[in-house]
Amino acid sequence: MNNLGAILSNQGDAAGGEYWLKKTIEVAPWYWLGFSNLGILYANQGKAAEAQEYFEKTLKLNERNITALNGLAALYLEQGKTREAKELFLKSLKINPEQPQIKEFLSQI
Repeated sequence: MNNLGAILSNQGDAAGGEYWLKKTIEVAPWYWLGFSNLGILYANQGKAAEAQEYFEKTLKLNERNITALNGLAALYLEQGKTREAKELFLKSLKINPEQPQIKEFLSQI
């Protein structure tokens, strides 16, 4: 279900992607990847509040998820929460230092 939701989302079918991703977390509320993919879907749609909610839920289930850390950090930057964004980007880099884009973001804030 998660994979189908992610594929549909990536192909531009946001409604179909959202349906299957929500089914995923309904059936498996412990499956952090479903939450993370919903966060990505909503961020791509410009739905910041929803994206933030799902990135935060992802991090409650898997605090080392760099997609959620970076996604939430980007949302924080958009909201003017520079300190919080920087903390999340740094945490992400500690987990995976091979992220040139994140290093670039940090050099600019």
